[in-house]
Amino acid sequence: MLPKKITLLYSCSVLILVAYTLLLIFNYAILPETIAIHRDISGTIDGYGNKTYVWLTVVLNLALLLFIYYIIRNPKYTNFPMALTPENKAIAFYKMQLFLVLISILFSIIIGLEVLDVLGYSIPKEVYATACVLVPVCFLMIFSYASKSKSKSSVEQ
Repeated sequence: MLPKKITLLYSCSVLILVAYTLLLIFNYAILPETIAIHRDISGTIDGYGNKTYVWLTVVLNLALLLFIYYIIRNPKYTNFPMALTPENKAIAFYKMQLFLVLISILFSIIIGLEVLDVLGYSIPKEVYATACVLVPVCFLMIFSYASKSKSKSSVEQ
């Protein structure tokens, strides 16, 4: 059974997916046939495609959420950068689940922002930048924690 906090946070990423998918369904008919499908690092559009491409992002987000959910439900199948002991196993699983839930929320937000942009809502570049910076920062934080835990466990041995 998943902790309530993990379930609640994961539900946020699913709700974001459902919200922008419904928005897309109701507004798909008004989309132009050709939409922007890629931006460079400065936010300038450098790729165009058919409007059906927008469904690929929905499917990609759904696939990622399902994969993350599987890992969250089965943490024993993941590779940890430290030795798992009965003392640290529960907290290691919980921290990994929390990290994955945060990644799923951030990814859903980024995809949702793209869908809103395609639908014609004006999204400032700063919002994209903030969302895109949060993902690597989360990775750095978790790997920093993992490195400290690994070095701490090797010192104790």
